[in-house]
Amino acid sequence: MEDLINAIITELQGTLTTVRASAIWAAESLNPIIIPEFVTFPAVAVKDGRETFAPGYQDGEEIERYVDVAALVQVWKEGEAIVGADGVLRLYAAIRSALNDNTLSLSGYTLAVAESAGASKTIFTETDMAQMKVLTLRYEALSDY
Repeated sequence: MEDLINAIITELQGTLTTVRASAIWAAESLNPIIIPEFVTFPAVAVKDGRETFAPGYQDGEEIERYVDVAALVQVWKEGEAIVGADGVLRLYAAIRSALNDNTLSLSGYTLAVAESAGASKTIFTETDMAQMKVLTLRYEALSDY
């Protein structure tokens, strides 16, 4: 899972031109989200999810790994944080485009699919109000025991 999280962060840092590299991080929690002080908006939080394991082909193991990726934009003007040019839906779409069907050149990974996304929601920090939309991705890998 650690290699997967790091690969996702690296991919997004190289793909998302509107987000500073330092504003893409591995999050400790998305509910409630904990935004480090060094992060500026727009931002992307990457959080590990559940894993499932099943016996696989030739004494190997089939692994499904789920990762949540949260798009975050600061609320400046009502409505624009959702549908504006710098809105959360635009950032979410860029994240989905970068990660869907992209196994990130990781050895053993056979599938990467954007599985679901919840509705965007408003979150509050000590100093800001932001809009957040979370994308859940499913990765399948084959591994030796």
